Amino acid sequence: MLFIANYWNDMAEKNVKIYSNCDQVELFLNGKSLGRQSPDTGRVNNNLKHAPFTFTCNYQAGTLTAKGYLDGKLIITSERRTPQTATQLLLNIDFSGKKLVAGKNDVVFVHVSVLDNNGTVIPSASQEVQLHVVGDAEVVGENKVKAEAGIAGFLLRAGAGKGTLKLQATAPGLKPATFNLVVQ
Repeated sequence: MLFIANYWNDMAEKNVKIYSNCDQVELFLNGKSLGRQSPDTGRVNNNLKHAPFTFTCNYQAGTLTAKGYLDGKLIITSERRTPQTATQLLLNIDFSGKKLVAGKNDVVFVHVSVLDNNGTVIPSASQEVQLHVVGDAEVVGENKVKAEAGIAGFLLRAGAGKGTLKLQATAPGLKPATFNLVVQ
């Protein structure tokens, strides 16, 4: 597991925090290595099974790439890009490992992300996003929600009938997102 816990969009930020179960992580900024290091140490970190990795560097727009190593072997890579201008939406369904079933009052979380052309979530995005549903289902609560940290969340309840729901997320000035959701 390897996760870069920075949006990489803040010129004042000097630290990059990485969470991983690797024994070493190497961080690159726009292709240039900032070094390879072991997990953080100290009074609190020494008591953690997997302490974080903290790298100090000056902000520069572009791409952070983290490479995780176990026993000296590269096993995982993760990237974080500086967000650009919002251009599109992405619609995802959180099934939490279960299918949506009709007639059971089942619900799923619907997440709509505001993205740039690279597919990077825009953490400062706060556009109002609307979710349209065609089929036997209903949005629980409002079907217009302001994005927070670049993501708008909805709760969708299945109706009594099985079939395919057509979901569409829209926001002014952004390319809409669609999703066909099968209800069992």
